[in-house]
Amino acid sequence: MNVQNAKYAIGGNRYMTDGYFNGMNLVHVRQYSFDLETNKEYPTVKGIALRPNRFWKLFQLRDKVNKCINESRETGVQQHLGGGIMVSVTWGTCA
Repeated sequence: MNVQNAKYAIGGNRYMTDGYFNGMNLVHVRQYSFDLETNKEYPTVKGIALRPNRFWKLFQLRDKVNKCINESRETGVQQHLGGGIMVSVTWGTCA
């Protein structure tokens, strides 16, 4: 069962949602699309779903990630979030 509790716009047709899926609480950061035929917005596959503790770890790394992006242009920065999940900063084409 998939239950969505809250949806927060974060810009660029992207939203942060929290929900419950397969017995787990998850935080999603996902891009949405709009279907003109049904007049409804729906989530796409572009995004991530993290357990709350891993999302919190990623949130705590926001200043480090922003510094890499905005100031030093350092590439190859990686940080372990737990459970085999890594966050990294690399340069390339953004979609």
